[in-house]
Amino acid sequence: DSPEGSVDISGLRAGADGSLWVTENMYIYTYDLPEDFDETTDSKWNYQTGETNTMFVRKLDKTGAELDRFTMENIAEKAGLDFSYSTIVDDAGTIYTNSETKVAVLDRDMNLLFSLDGKDMYGEMVILGDGTVGMRQSYYDEETQTSGSRLQVIDVTAKAWGASYELSQYAYEVYTGGGDYLFYYRNGTSVYGRKAGSEEGEKVFSWINANIDQDQVQFFTFLSDGRVAALTRDWSGETVKYEIATLTPTDASTLPPKTTLTYACMGLGYDVRNKIIEFNKTSDLYQIEVQDYAEYNTGEDNTAGLTKLNTEILAGRVPDILDANSNMPISQYSSKGLLEDLWPYIENDPELGREG
Repeated sequence: DSPEGSVDISGLRAGADGSLWVTENMYIYTYDLPEDFDETTDSKWNYQTGETNTMFVRKLDKTGAELDRFTMENIAEKAGLDFSYSTIVDDAGTIYTNSETKVAVLDRDMNLLFSLDGKDMYGEMVILGDGTVGMRQSYYDEETQTSGSRLQVIDVTAKAWGASYELSQYAYEVYTGGGDYLFYYRNGTSVYGRKAGSEEGEKVFSWINANIDQDQVQFFTFLSDGRVAALTRDWSGETVKYEIATLTPTDASTLPPKTTLTYACMGLGYDVRNKIIEFNKTSDLYQIEVQDYAEYNTGEDNTAGLTKLNTEILAGRVPDILDANSNMPISQYSSKGLLEDLWPYIENDPELGREG
């Protein structure tokens, strides 16, 4: 047989003891190619005889030396699942894996300890700040006809579901917590932190206001001094570019003076987000700060963000720019005289004018 394959890094996680946990997937395909095989006229996939998918979870120290390794083959079969959607190993070496309807917990030798039933469990599992494991679940309440998502904690001692944390409607990604926060989650363009037992999250920072495209963030962690270290991957050029960015909490008064323009939206599209980042990186005079009011929507009230925006407008806190393409009642704002007529500015701009 003729084997070939690939290995990729699918996950990075900072360990509680300063270690780094790396998840790698190795895919090996084997073929029984005829002696007269010609790749210009035939496909090797016609002669495939097998394939294996092996996951390695490795614990590394700060020098890159391997401290521990977990090798997992056919984990779905050993966990009693139809398929394995995601897998994670906690600091104690306990293995968690899930399908759409079940979470299985195994020991480091891949012996099944117990499993829990669920529904629509497409979210990634995550190590929480206290060392436990949680899983984001989507749900739909037929009685109230509302949808939402929650983080459900796995209680290993009780072999049952533990605490449950309601999340924003758009909180699709959950991350390991640190410091006072049990976990972090992305909501729109911002990262929020949730404390154990709290009813709602607290906004910690915004990716776009730090001039970072959130879709390029592969991994990030909070450092002990409050800074954030992030690994980004940019596919836009001819070659893939990786960068490490460090975000430092900074008093705005210590930065070079710029005029801040607030940009209000109900969800921010990919193209607009990148144009704002490009503008902020190149402008010495202005900084556009995004306020995504969709972050305030919930499964019970998907108009909560619009209500908050209207309340702030009535209180005199009017955004500089409104995104007309994000389900805002622009015509109503216009009828109330809230919008500025830009034609006089355009007509008096020698580089534009109405014809421009």
